[in-house]
Order: sequence, then C-alpha cells, then structure tokens
Amino acid sequence: MKIAFVIGWVFVAIEVLFAASFFFAKGGNDASGKGMAAGFGMVLLPIALLAGALLLWAQLSSSPGLRYAALLAVSLPFLVGGGLWVSNWAEARRDTHNREQAGRFPDPRLTNIAAALDQKDYPAAEALLKQSAAIDWTAVDAHGKTLLEHAVNRVLEDYSGDAGVNGVTILLAHGAPLPNAELVQAIFEGNSPGAVALLAAVLQAGVDPNSKDRFGEPFVHLSHVFRGREKLELLAQHGADLHVLSSRTDRPQWNALMTAIYMKSEEPAKFLRQHGVSATYQAPDGQSAEKLMAERPLR
Repeated sequence: MKIAFVIGWVFVAIEVLFAASFFFAKGGNDASGKGMAAGFGMVLLPIALLAGALLLWAQLSSSPGLRYAALLAVSLPFLVGGGLWVSNWAEARRDTHNREQAGRFPDPRLTNIAAALDQKDYPAAEALLKQSAAIDWTAVDAHGKTLLEHAVNRVLEDYSGDAGVNGVTILLAHGAPLPNAELVQAIFEGNSPGAVALLAAVLQAGVDPNSKDRFGEPFVHLSHVFRGREKLELLAQHGADLHVLSSRTDRPQWNALMTAIYMKSEEPAKFLRQHGVSATYQAPDGQSAEKLMAERPLR
C-alpha cells in the first residue's frame, strides 16, 4: 500500500503542475485566449488540490475503502487518458490496415495496377493494362471496390493537389465500364482538388450529364456542392438539360435556378440565369425564383 500511495502522490503532483501550467500558458496572442487558459487553470487546480487532500486523508485513515477510493480518484485522469491513447492508437492502426487493404485484389495483376495508380506511376499501369490477358473489371478488392472505384476513391481522398485523375482516365481508355450512378454522385459531390477534373473525365468518357442522385434529383439541382458553378458548367458543356425540374416533394417541380437561390449558391444561380433558366417560372407550390430571391437575397 505504501508504494501505491507514493505513486498516488506522484499523480497528484503531476495534476497540480498541469493545472498550474494554464496560468502561465500563452493561450494565443489575444486576451480572450489567455483568459480561457486561466479559466481552465482555475477549474482544474482546485480539483487537483482536492484530490491531494483526499489522498492525505485516506493515507491517515485506517479505512481500506477510503484508501482505495482516494487512490482511484487521483489515478482516474491517467486511466482515462491512457484509455483514450490506446483507443486512438488502435483506431490509427485500423485506418492504416484498411488503407493497406484497399486495392488488394485476388488477381495480382489488378493489385499491381492499383499500386501503380496509387504511386501515380502511369507508364507502369499502362504497361500492365496492355498485357494480353483481359481485365476483369468486375473484380473487387478487400473493400469490395472495383479497380475503377478504387482509382476514383483515391482521387476523392487526395487533398494534396496532385490528385491522380490521369489514373481514372487511363482505366476508362482501356475499357473500364462507366461509373455507376452512385459513383457519379460521389464524384459530383466530391470536394477534393481533383473532383472537377474527375467529373470532366467521366463526362468525356460518356457519363450522362443528366444523371440523377440516389433520390432521383438531377445533378443540375445540386449546384451547392464544392465548386458548384464549375461542375454546372461541365454538365452544360456536355449537354445537360438546365431546365429540368426537381423531383423532390418539398420543392415540387422547382427549376434549378430556384434550387440554387434556396441553397444560397450565388455563382451557380448567376450561371443558370445567364443560360436562360427562368426567374419568373412558377412551381405548383406557388414559388418562383423571383419570390425566393426576395425572401433569401443573395449577396
């Protein structure tokens, strides 16, 4: 028990020093940051001192229950912190494992192609794709993703600026089937640097510009997404119907301009107006772009 109390006093000392450190922390360059740091100190320091008082009382007491309770109280921050550290470590390990498993196919050739695309080694990927054996485009990796889906996901996950859209273009050029509606929606809604170029690539390959999301809503009504105007311009360049009406029950037969104004998407709204989408058209619920503009004016 003596060793336990020694450890307990070490914990108390650490807790007191930690709480006191808030009074000396810079907490940012402004007064509010310093005040917040001092506030944490004023809350934590009395608690640490109270824990020390409890430990002293328990050490002087002959009650086993009080002693165990005091030791538990001073150890609790370390137990919680240790548990969080272990949890974060385990989660990081899982994330690393999951990422390593992505792109691992039963066919080693597909795995090698995926690896080459991940490394942006496009000549190596093309060389593998040109081998005589046919590619099984329906084969899935350890996460249930096809080779094309894997390449698209890598682009959507890449925020480095070098997104690797070329890998998707290469696969499409070598016979990969066009992405399904769910994957097209993920591309359209993507906010990584390569999302716009990726949308351009799949539209160029033949994806229908009048595609709809999983709820049946045309993409021209989803212009509030990241870089919405650029994506809307791409859809228009490939023949999308900018006048198509919404299928949503809460926006019955609204046009895309009404949706853009409702979602406060200023640049897409300007684009739609410039391309002839009516501001005076009135939907069955009585709404129009003009009315919405009066209720929700854009900047």
